[in-house]
Amino acid sequence: MENENCTVVAMSSSNEYVPYLSVCLQSLKEHSSINHNYNIVIFEKSITNENKKILQEQIVTKNISLRFVNPENLINKYELQYPAQYSLECYFRLVAPLILEQYTKMIFTDVDLIFQKDIKELYEIDLGNKALGAVQDYIWNIFINTPELEWKEYCNSILQLDKPDKYFNTGVLILNIKEFNKNEYSKQLLELVSHTYFKILEQDGLNKYFQTNIKYLNSAWNFPVMNSVFKYYQSYMPEDIFKLYKQDQEHPYIIHFAGCEKPWFYPDMDFADIWWEYAKKTPFYEEIVKRYKEHKTKRKNEVKKELKLIKFKVQKYSILSFFTFGKKHKYYHDKLVNNKRYLENLLQENN
Repeated sequence: MENENCTVVAMSSSNEYVPYLSVCLQSLKEHSSINHNYNIVIFEKSITNENKKILQEQIVTKNISLRFVNPENLINKYELQYPAQYSLECYFRLVAPLILEQYTKMIFTDVDLIFQKDIKELYEIDLGNKALGAVQDYIWNIFINTPELEWKEYCNSILQLDKPDKYFNTGVLILNIKEFNKNEYSKQLLELVSHTYFKILEQDGLNKYFQTNIKYLNSAWNFPVMNSVFKYYQSYMPEDIFKLYKQDQEHPYIIHFAGCEKPWFYPDMDFADIWWEYAKKTPFYEEIVKRYKEHKTKRKNEVKKELKLIKFKVQKYSILSFFTFGKKHKYYHDKLVNNKRYLENLLQENN
């Protein structure tokens, strides 16, 4: 039976991601209340027994439990595809309501984030009869408003969203387990994502399926860090959205390092200093530092190659914008500006 004084939190992780999961859990623990219970469930298929033991010794207290569940048997019959930068674990959240059926609701989060507020406050939000609660994705508004990225076309043709600007991020979700299981949403979502090509996998699938069956949450509960890629295109973010983004930036409840850059590899990115403070308190700190040094060496060589290419593009678009007029001039000028921005970022990174 569900305990009214219990917050249910689930996450997915591979064994490779365990050190970063550890940091996420450390932040959750530090913002927990001693007068409240927390039931944490990690969905996984590869975490070693040794790492499970280390995580439990780190996190488990009198009021915090931590257990591991392998949900593969529920998704094996579906042909789920994912590119190299993703993993099968991304789909585990879709079957979480089937496994945690004894509860009425749950919070499901990514692990590339840190908690700055007690998660029980999020859990206490009433969803009514909505299937889920999520935060509008501010960064998405950059994508769909940047012509050269062609996300707007994808949004219209594949996602077919009635309100594209209301796209939500699934890094932090409240799932209404009762509604999910009553309506067999898990089964329908798995069928959808296994038969449709989605760029952002289950996140796109959830957005396509639950266009109106959602309660939008205070955006501070899933604040996306403005990494170099987002900063590169941030001028395309609508003014009203940018104003809200800056407000949340002052006091985010959950800091989400969405995108390809992560604080464990880019310690100079926004809010990375806070992430590293939690990392120092985990049993995986030495491993995190080791991986960072290895990545830094590898990335340095990659940046040198990228610099040559981008410098060439800057010269190319500078010439083309000078000798063209009208729409072509604008096109090449925009290309020039964007490549100059990217060049500046690479030069900073190379210093």
